[in-house]
Amino acid sequence: DTEKCDGCGVCVIICPVNARYCPNSLSGKLPDFPPNEYQLFQIKNGKSELLNLEYCRRLEAEGRERECRVCEVYCPRDAIEIMYYTAK
Repeated sequence: DTEKCDGCGVCVIICPVNARYCPNSLSGKLPDFPPNEYQLFQIKNGKSELLNLEYCRRLEAEGRERECRVCEVYCPRDAIEIMYYTAK
């Protein structure tokens, strides 16, 4: 929810995918800009922006999906809501 997001960067830093591919995240810093091809989130114009949803741990190959909700759980403004859906 972009209305709730204040661009704090918690989602960017806490995301396991960002931590894996963006070493700065491991030290509590925002990833390098411009983002690399695997980065899920970035802060742009003071808001969190989703970049590469296809790399999200929740959307891995069928049967390997994970119940990762780290970004949603740790967002201090409740700006992220994981939407559940069934693939057709």
